[in-house]
Parts: sequence; structure tokens; C-alpha cells
Amino acid sequence: MIRRLLIVFCGAFAAIAFAADADSEIGVRLHDIRISHNGRTIRLSLAIFDEKKFSIRIVDNAAPGDQPRFASLAIAMDQLGCVAGCNGGFFTRHPFDPFGLMISEGREFGTFDPASWMNGLLIIRDGKTTLEPCSSLKGKSGITGLLQAGPWLIRQGTPEPNLDKDRYASRTFVCRNDHGIWAIGASDPCTPQELASLLTSAVVKDAIEIQQALNLDGGPSTGLWLKQSPANFYVREGWPVRNYVGVVPRP
Repeated sequence: MIRRLLIVFCGAFAAIAFAADADSEIGVRLHDIRISHNGRTIRLSLAIFDEKKFSIRIVDNAAPGDQPRFASLAIAMDQLGCVAGCNGGFFTRHPFDPFGLMISEGREFGTFDPASWMNGLLIIRDGKTTLEPCSSLKGKSGITGLLQAGPWLIRQGTPEPNLDKDRYASRTFVCRNDHGIWAIGASDPCTPQELASLLTSAVVKDAIEIQQALNLDGGPSTGLWLKQSPANFYVREGWPVRNYVGVVPRP
């Protein structure tokens, strides 16, 4: 593990950041930072991986009788052979349905609303994963996995304008750079505007220079798991969620 001390200046952030990097035994890198800001410390954890070595899988967590298939993210990822994972899109607890469109293993659930505040898509099409605006979805041929989520946090390397600066919650996100490096991550309670600023800060750019970042479900749903030795990394979610974003090794 490499641990270092950095001074970070990014908009409202002018803080000391403590960053720890660790490579798991399977090649997914954990970038775990804590930044002091306005009298509080925000933890930001990213599981970073190369799309040439790993692929993303959308896991449906519904079982008959309106019950979760897996009791927790950790159990789901371990049993399904994933090396990392996080909670996925928004959902309703009763009934246990996705909020927005979800496709898992080619099966479609929920309803697609192109005008929704959930204005981004995580798509697995013909084995390739992309982050796209809702307006790009013209057909579903070749799509085996999809989550409609939002809002966008970063596009073209720049934080989105007019992000909420008042609502604090734990947050989950998926992001990528322009060279096939992806990350799934989780944060301590912060606003969407703060999270976008964090994701474009120098301490994060040192690990991955994010060009696109999409907000996933947060609050009690926030969870992040990474297979490691001697102990797995786990930001534990507060309740079962409808779907997961899993990371699996390519054959």
C-alpha cells in the first residue's frame, strides 16, 4: 500500500487529503482518500479497473415475493464471482422495482423516461460498456445490461453546471477516463456539487482523470465492495437494493 499526503485546491476545497492506494490481488486498484472541508472530513473511495481486463455486469437482485435475491452487496459479489461491485440504480422498496429502465442479462425491467432527471445511461452493448445520455437510446439491439441513473456529475472532464449544492447524502457513482480506465465509487455524505468537485480534484486526477461520471443511487443504498487480501474492502450499504454494478474479469 502507498500512503501519501497532498495539498488539494479545487474550488471551495482547500484541504489536506490523505490518500491510500492498494492493488488487489486481482488487479482492481483501490484509491481511498479523506479530505477535510469546512470542518468535516469526506471519505471518497474508488475501485479502478481497465476495461481490457474487466467488464461490468448489471445484477438483478429481485427474488419472487418482492424479496431481495441476495441479502447484501458482499454476498452477491462473492457468490457471482465478481471482484468488485457497488449498488446500482434507483428503486422503490415496496414494490421492489427499479425506478427508471433496467436491463439485466438481456431482461428488461422498469420504464424508460428520456425526459427524467435521471438523464444518463450505463450501457453494456455487444460486450462494450459506455456512459451515454438518455437521448442516445434509439434501440435496444445488442444491449445485455443497462441502468438509467443520474444526474451527470462530470461530462467532457468538467463538472456539470447547476448541480444540487444543498442536499447532503452518501453517494455512489460510476466514471471513466478517455482511455478505457473505469471506476466505481462511494463517498461520505456530500452534495452532488461537492462530489463533482472532488472527482475533478488533483488527488483524484493522480489516480484517474475522469471525463464522465454518473451519479447512482445513494443514501442508505450506498455500498462499495472490493475483493482484497487479507481482508475485503467494504463500504456497507444500509439495506438491500434492487440491482448491483458488478466487475468481473474478462476470460
